[in-house]
Amino acid sequence: PGEGLKVTIRGLGTIGNAGPLYIVDGVQTGDIKYLNNSDIESIDVLKDAASAAIFGSRAANGVILITTKKGKAGRSQVTFDAYYGVQNSPKMIGLLNATEYATIMNEQHLNSGGSVASLPFDPENLPSYTSLGSADTDWPSEMFVSNAPTQNYSLGATGGNEQTNYSMSLSYTGQEGIVGGSSVSNYDRFGGR
Repeated sequence: PGEGLKVTIRGLGTIGNAGPLYIVDGVQTGDIKYLNNSDIESIDVLKDAASAAIFGSRAANGVILITTKKGKAGRSQVTFDAYYGVQNSPKMIGLLNATEYATIMNEQHLNSGGSVASLPFDPENLPSYTSLGSADTDWPSEMFVSNAPTQNYSLGATGGNEQTNYSMSLSYTGQEGIVGGSSVSNYDRFGGR
């Protein structure tokens, strides 16, 4: 949860950091994880060498120019943006239970040249491996959480007059991981601008 973006503009040119250079309101930055989506006014991508030449060798993987919202004279505006969603694993891995595992291990033993007399599990007693308290846990169902929530809320105000302009915002982003739930993997971010 909360993992940053992986952006590739001009292909993978290095085994090191192949990410582009981000310029937010004229300031170079390594990534834009801190930036709230509601604060972005425009995004421009510079991908050719000529247009990115002014930024030096750091622009070898491309440049992303981001302009954030600014206040404008003559009009005040208050905005509220929100979204809420859920995440699920699209496919669960099918694993063997204890009885199926014992059967497969016996088959593997025979296919490797082992004898019937030396099977690792008694074929007459396969169901007893679960009824006697042996492990028979469906681990994917135990690990993955269904309907893990992801949410974002942002409150902003912009405006101004002939003397001054203002733009401010408060935001919250929350994402629960689908592996282990909120007690194992959780991301919360509060932001102000």
